[in-house]
Amino acid sequence: MYNLLFNFSLLAPHISSGIFWEMAKLWIKGCKVIVLDIPLLFETKMNRWTNPVIVVWVNPKTQIERLMSRDRCSEEQAQNRINAQLALD
Repeated sequence: MYNLLFNFSLLAPHISSGIFWEMAKLWIKGCKVIVLDIPLLFETKMNRWTNPVIVVWVNPKTQIERLMSRDRCSEEQAQNRINAQLALD
């Protein structure tokens, strides 16, 4: 699973657009609270659609252990993936 290749820059606009329209439909229906789980919220600039933003985080050791377990990847691959993301602090 970890080595699955896709072009993020090609997919991201379509994914963001789909999420935006689903949020709009819920808002029109009168929904006051929508919970989103978006790992790349700031990198994709989708945070401009949300208020407030609540971040749930764990210590780096736990983060690497969970990523290695979930994606069946090496510690180095997990660390590289974490390093590619916006820092939590």
